[in-house]
Amino acid sequence: MASNYEHLYYLERNQYLEDCPVIICAGAILKHKESGNIVAQIKFQNVDDKPINALKVKVRFYSPSKEQAGEQEYIYLDLDAKRDDEFGSKQPLMIEDDTARSLDCTVVQVVFKDGTVWNNDRPFSGHFNQPQPLKVISTEDSFFDAIKDRFGIEAKFIPQEYDSYWTCICGAINKSTEKVCHKCGNRLDGVLNIDYKNFAVTAEKDAIYEEALGIERNAKTEKDYLRAIDKYESLKQWKDAEKRIEDCRSAISVLRENKLKAEQKRKQAIQETKEKVKPIIFKRVIPVVIIIAVLLITKVVLKNMADNTIVQINAYYVSYSSNDKAEGVELSNDNYSIKVKAIKANGDSFMLGPGEWSIEEPVTLEADKISIVRISYKGLETSLVVECSTSAIVSIRSVEYRGSREAGTVIDDNSDFSVIVLYKNGKEGVFRDYHIVTPVTLETDTSSDVEIEVDKHKRTVTIECSTKSSD
Repeated sequence: MASNYEHLYYLERNQYLEDCPVIICAGAILKHKESGNIVAQIKFQNVDDKPINALKVKVRFYSPSKEQAGEQEYIYLDLDAKRDDEFGSKQPLMIEDDTARSLDCTVVQVVFKDGTVWNNDRPFSGHFNQPQPLKVISTEDSFFDAIKDRFGIEAKFIPQEYDSYWTCICGAINKSTEKVCHKCGNRLDGVLNIDYKNFAVTAEKDAIYEEALGIERNAKTEKDYLRAIDKYESLKQWKDAEKRIEDCRSAISVLRENKLKAEQKRKQAIQETKEKVKPIIFKRVIPVVIIIAVLLITKVVLKNMADNTIVQINAYYVSYSSNDKAEGVELSNDNYSIKVKAIKANGDSFMLGPGEWSIEEPVTLEADKISIVRISYKGLETSLVVECSTSAIVSIRSVEYRGSREAGTVIDDNSDFSVIVLYKNGKEGVFRDYHIVTPVTLETDTSSDVEIEVDKHKRTVTIECSTKSSD
């Protein structure tokens, strides 16, 4: 329709009247380019909870000199316009006086679908601005992610409050008597009492913080921790960034210390193993055993001379086949994870069964230590080196609550937390045997501080109750 018409006048947008079931979204006077006929168009929006069936309006027209050029009534029928529905823009209003160049409109009567009627003789008294998009404040993804996390996926506009109405962050129009948006459910005080420019800055810092926290949690090397420190230092005093920097530096110190200790232990273990393995072929416990061993070997040799072969056990080696290297595991004759293989002079080998080899001095694995146990077989001796997998906890790296946030929820040892700890050996892991120092019950409109304890280490996490008080 617009391509065949010339716009002569635009009506002020978003006009409202207190208690009126509709607002005027837009309006115009148009002139047909060929016939010269003058028509008006007015677009309305239902802002009432009840569907509208019919609407009667009185329109006054004015000449270019602002003199009244006529008054006409129009009726919109069979609408079935529900709340937020717009109507009227496709229904042209024929104007009898072709000198009309401006207009005003009064809603005389609204007939609802349930048969009730709203009557009026007052003109529209105010207007509100077209909602501005949030992107005028910031175009950063972090800003919109934070907005959607807090207010929902429909949050797109800067909310505004007027005498009789307020526009929500989702763009919906609400009456001033409605404290909760009828469309998205956000509260009036929740969307209006926000400094959105500061919110954008906060969102950007939160995004950097979360990125740094992710790097720190997954850090395996000193370089990873240094990257996290760089991110945290850009935040200055944001949240617990300074403490996280100290934690990263402590982790770097632990990595360096563990690396140095591991290298020292490795060299020491290699040296001790060399010293114990050297005499394997020749060492005998006592002369009596030598005699017995010689007899046994002689028998083996004599038995095999018919085959022109000489069979003699020259050496053997041991291995530990289990992943169970936790603190308290005993390296003894009863530990079937210890495997002993004998080596013949011809290079063949065979496994020795339990009872054929022996450990005179059993050793119990200790946390953060490398243990060495001596194993003997018919006078031959060698060493088995096992590093304990158990490591002491150095600090709590992070705590995340993953349970219900509704009012009445009790936070205790049975609550769902994800607790990441740093061990002395430089590794990180999930720790499930945590303890809540003082159980807390979540309360409406309240944030609760919960202190969590892991092996004498403590960390406080704040949990915000998701239940909000009603009007």
